[in-house]
Amino acid sequence: MKKVGWLLLGLLLVASCNGLLATFYTDGDPVAPTTSVAEGCEPPLEDNCEGTRHTGRIADYDGLELIGWNFKNSYFDYARFSRANLTNAIFVNSTFSTVSFGEAILKNASFENAKLNSVFFGASDLQGANFSASKGVFLRFTATIEVDGANLDYADFTGATLTESMLNLCSARYANFTAAVLDKTSFLEADLSYSRFFAASLRQSDFSLSKLVGANLESSDLSGASLWGADLTDANLTGADLTGADLTGADFSGATMPDGTIHD
Repeated sequence: MKKVGWLLLGLLLVASCNGLLATFYTDGDPVAPTTSVAEGCEPPLEDNCEGTRHTGRIADYDGLELIGWNFKNSYFDYARFSRANLTNAIFVNSTFSTVSFGEAILKNASFENAKLNSVFFGASDLQGANFSASKGVFLRFTATIEVDGANLDYADFTGATLTESMLNLCSARYANFTAAVLDKTSFLEADLSYSRFFAASLRQSDFSLSKLVGANLESSDLSGASLWGADLTDANLTGADLTGADLTGADFSGATMPDGTIHD
């Protein structure tokens, strides 16, 4: 009997250790502990997840219909929302770390005052989304070999601080970046036509080959930025700081220059 007891104890310890290891690893890659997805919140069964925590491999909401869901004041770590429908979803005051929204539908979703670190939005539909007053670093709205850039048309980034991020090949027509801090951010080949960058900080950012037709860059800080080959036709650059900026091959036809003159 004693031998059987010790054997059962050994099996329990092995199972416990395996469970602990599974908590920290998924397919060989380290992930955050997954003690629970969210207390009182079980997607897709209920739509109010305010103040909940979503971590690790259990927090996998890929492809789910989560239209209008409330995730306000919540925490997301290694969560996945790829191809999920999050139209009108609310992420106000929430915190994100290493989260994927690849190919997700996020029309009119709100990330107002959110904290975002290493979040992927490749090929996502963010038309009309609200990122005002949000803060983050290393966000990727850009395309990869597999997916296109995000659609950010009419999105609102007023007062956001999103440095060292990537918006390459994105469409952000009529987007609002007023007073946003986007230093060292890449907009390579992005369509930013008629977008608003009034008083935005864009130091050392890369707008190479981007489309800034009719964009409002009034009072923006473009010092050290690259506008190589960019199309700034009819753009407004009144009072903008272009110190050290690379303007090689840029098209300023009809643009209002920093000194208020109209370029031929």
